[in-house]
Amino acid sequence: MLLVAIFVVAMAIAELYVFVLVSDALGFWNALGLLIVISLVGVWVVKREGLRVLSRFRQQVTAGQSPSREIADGVCILTAGALLIVPGFISDTVGALLLLPPMRALVRPRLVRRFTGSTRVIRSTYGGRVYDTSATTAPENGGAPGPDGGDGSDRRDPPALGE
Repeated sequence: MLLVAIFVVAMAIAELYVFVLVSDALGFWNALGLLIVISLVGVWVVKREGLRVLSRFRQQVTAGQSPSREIADGVCILTAGALLIVPGFISDTVGALLLLPPMRALVRPRLVRRFTGSTRVIRSTYGGRVYDTSATTAPENGGAPGPDGGDGSDRRDPPALGE
């Protein structure tokens, strides 16, 4: 826990130092505006990439395959989004790099290796009979199944006005 606190403080100092350097080069308001624009663009890109990864994830699950690559990409994109939202040029650079597919391809094997065996996909199917329990009125025959195997309630549409 102490190492995490030291890392956070060191990153804050490094981010502040880089911001001062960029402010000297571009001006304070330009540097601040650049951070805001990077954060907004980062949120948009993360949303777009995240939806793409979610689509691939669903395809893999539907096909009955383990979506390990998609999960690793999702973790990279989530991390990139968090880094892009946090103000700072160092975190923005790392976040932007994580959004690039070649960089994710470098990180992905480590993530998959790290979490292999700790996740598994279970696909369940149900081939039995489906019972509709959404009826709001009680069946007229006391709940006994009707001749068609249903609950005996009349499921016809109500008559239209004027009938």
